[in-house]
Amino acid sequence: MREVSALLGVTVFTSAGNFLLVRVPDTAVAFEILLTSRVLVKT
Repeated sequence: MREVSALLGVTVFTSAGNFLLVRVPDTAVAFEILLTSRVLVKT
């Protein structure tokens, strides 16, 4: 979680689940980066 919150412009919200809720400045770019890194993204 710390690594994600260190990214420029990213806001991470606390969660008790096994997922991260984040706000990113450019969703299209973030989605493509995560997709190519094989990270599951739910929008």
